[in-house]
Amino acid sequence: MRIKVLLSLLLVLIFIGCHKSSQKIYKLSDERMAHLMFDLQLAEVTLTDVSAQQQDSLRDMFYNKLETIYHLSKDEIKGEVNKLQSDPEKLKKVTNRVKMMADSIQ
Repeated sequence: MRIKVLLSLLLVLIFIGCHKSSQKIYKLSDERMAHLMFDLQLAEVTLTDVSAQQQDSLRDMFYNKLETIYHLSKDEIKGEVNKLQSDPEKLKKVTNRVKMMADSIQ
């Protein structure tokens, strides 16, 4: 009987421990993430009208500006975007905010 209780307690602790570790920790708030995603989308749209050589130079300049604004390196920005893409709930929330920002421009 005592072994069953201990085993049950151990399983509960393992479950709780695994659940907490699966939570993603972001370096930016939802609002800042929405602004970052908006800036990234705006840059991609802008870059479609220039030559491939110009795209590379402009993309580098753009990422340098993003690094300054968001205080993240290019790799950290890409990591945050990848993390967001694997988090459906947060992605939906951020995407809705990006849509609101885009609609306010029109």
